[in-house]
Amino acid sequence: MFTSTFRTTRTLALATAFLAAAFSSTACAGKATFSLKPASPLSGPKELTVLGSRNDVVIAFEEHLRERGFRIKRFISRQLISEREDRDQIVTYADAETRYAVEIDAAVAAGGRCFGGGFKLSYLRMELIDLAANEVVMSARASGYTENCPPMSGTVFQDLVDAIVEAWEPTEVSQ
Repeated sequence: MFTSTFRTTRTLALATAFLAAAFSSTACAGKATFSLKPASPLSGPKELTVLGSRNDVVIAFEEHLRERGFRIKRFISRQLISEREDRDQIVTYADAETRYAVEIDAAVAAGGRCFGGGFKLSYLRMELIDLAANEVVMSARASGYTENCPPMSGTVFQDLVDAIVEAWEPTEVSQ
């Protein structure tokens, strides 16, 4: 009896240690890290065009942006503008509907959809682009579990959206 209980306890302890080691080495709560943030506050209406393939990760990111007061545009432009540059040349360009665009590139790990609705990300790359200046003003990367992945839930979307909100001029009001 004692030997059987000891073996069961030892087996459970070893299994628990093995699972803890496996989770700690292969899974972690996701958090975004930033390699670039805007040097000066972003201005204009809180409207963004979200670039990237329309997948569940991008949709979840858009939902977090909307919760914080951003309007999401599907396309950078719906209108072409033609202007005469000189006597012999007409220039045609797309008129941007938003000042800023967010490009998202993400891959969900195999079996990476959580029961709570979140994701286990192999990677996520986000860039915030100032379309008027044609330059990247914010860049971030993340991997691991996003929000809604108990017990390993991370703060990936919250980190990204918080940084975008903090980068905006504080006096700007959503339209």
